[in-house]
Amino acid sequence: MDRRSSSVWAYFTIKDHVNAKCDICHKSYSYKSTLTNLKKHLSSRHFIFLKKGQNINENQSTKSSIDDPSSKHHTNDNSINSSSISLPSTTYIPGTSQQTSLIDLAPSNANANAFSHILTGQSQMQAENNVKSHKLDMKKDIDQSLLNLFTKDYQPFKLVEDKGFKQFVKMLNPNYTLPNRHSISKQYIPALYEKRLREVKELVVQEAKHVCLTTDCWTSRNNESFMAITIHFVDSNFSLQSIHISCSSFNENHTAINLSEQIQKTIDEWHLEGKIELAVSENAIKSKTH
Repeated sequence: MDRRSSSVWAYFTIKDHVNAKCDICHKSYSYKSTLTNLKKHLSSRHFIFLKKGQNINENQSTKSSIDDPSSKHHTNDNSINSSSISLPSTTYIPGTSQQTSLIDLAPSNANANAFSHILTGQSQMQAENNVKSHKLDMKKDIDQSLLNLFTKDYQPFKLVEDKGFKQFVKMLNPNYTLPNRHSISKQYIPALYEKRLREVKELVVQEAKHVCLTTDCWTSRNNESFMAITIHFVDSNFSLQSIHISCSSFNENHTAINLSEQIQKTIDEWHLEGKIELAVSENAIKSKTH
């Protein structure tokens, strides 16, 4: 078939010897070596499916009826020219749980090209945005559930690289791509930590009006010293809240001065100045006043 007589030119305008512009969305695509790019654009972006070997002359009556509604080339009522477009029997409408026939959505006097325009423009863009948004929200939900394996069940990060687990996830959702263990440890977990830290700080600022503070110091088997600080308060629902707000290495001597400096630093970081009603610490022998 002569490339210039192909029915694809009913929807494209030649710009030069290399590129052609879509008459619907005005985007340019190359046709230098093949018309496949143009046909793929029509089918993927505008749901226009051209039959193989179809000539442009087959679309002339349809095109004239669009340009001039009073033209004699009207199609019969309740008919659609199947030679210029092939439609799936059903389609999913974003935001609903039902499948609807595309024929039911078309006006009774629609022709193939006119109906294809119904599926373009703002309505098509909105549908695509809804699908993308739904996929993004679903991915976030799955990512959060995946992270629960590590933050709640303490599973090793290498779990995501086990063949059995990969196959299990693929069976549940073939479209979901598992992150690797490096992404989980260096991106996902730190991001989750920062998010949770902001949420807890907001809770403390809003609910912790009167606080009891407890501290604990200990030395590990590797002879490393640590200090932990926990706050306790009753929230607006009269529920007791205990939040571990600090656990850091403490290599200084466990004197009262050094301990108080570390506690004050944590109080300033969590904006607890003036809210501490009581402080309780361990009765360790090493906690000296000098």
